[in-house]
Formats: sequence, C-alpha cells, structure tokens
Amino acid sequence: MIARSEGADKDISAKAVQDKLDQMVLIWEDIQTLTEEREAKLLDVMKLAAKLWCSHVALAATIKDTQELIGELEGPGVDPSLVKQQQEDAEAAKDEIDGLQEELATVLSLGSDLGAACGEPDKPIVHKSIDELNSAWDALSKTRKDRADKLVEALQAAVP
Repeated sequence: MIARSEGADKDISAKAVQDKLDQMVLIWEDIQTLTEEREAKLLDVMKLAAKLWCSHVALAATIKDTQELIGELEGPGVDPSLVKQQQEDAEAAKDEIDGLQEELATVLSLGSDLGAACGEPDKPIVHKSIDELNSAWDALSKTRKDRADKLVEALQAAVP
C-alpha cells in the first residue's frame, strides 16, 4: 500500500500504515531486548544451579563418608595411652570436619541465592535439599561429639 501510494508524507492512509509498522518494529526490538535479558538471567541461574548441585552432592558424600568412618572406629580403649591416641585421632577428625564448615557455608549461600533466583515451583526442592544437608551436618557433628565424650569417659575410667 505504501509503495503504491504517493508516499507516507502525501497519503494519510500510507502514513497511518507506516506509523503502525514503525510501532511494530519498536515493539519487536523491545521483545528482542527483553528476550536477551531473560536468556542471560536464565543462564546465570543455570550456572548457579549447576554450581550448587555439584557442591551439594560432593559435600553430602563427604559428610556421609565421614560419619560412617567415625561410626566404624573401634570402641574406646581401656589403656590410657590407647585412649589418648584415640582422642588425638578424634581431634584430627574434628579438625577435618571443622574444615568442611566453610564448604557448608558456601553451599548454604549458593542454596539461598538459587532459592531467591528460581521460581516458586523449584524453591521447595532447593530448600528441602539444603535442609537435608543441614540435618546430615548436625548428625555428623553429634556423632563426632558423642565419640569425643565417650573417649573422655573412657580416659577418666582408665585413670584412677
């Protein structure tokens, strides 16, 4: 229509069509810009999710393995020197567990960030996974503390 007219500046109908086309081009450019922004945000969330889940899985496995290792240790000895050696081993394990505290804080922070960034359907999954990790951490801490307490009791019983 515009091509068959005398031009948008002389034909009112052609000008109206040209104005609508110009509006549509602007709307399309806005849609493209918003799409690119949305894609960038989604890619950022995907990277965050990948980082969280990799860290989460690794830490959960380490916590589980450490708890199993502590559970498999032989019972407190009767000889004071044996109990002291077991206490030293327990202290080394405590230091390793304490070293995991920073990794736990990182995973919890990533979980919080991902929970804030993702949509409502996914938030419960993130929160549940973080809660499970916290529970595993608490169980590990309790197992370690119980072991240390038993060793203290064994040492007290071994030394009259």
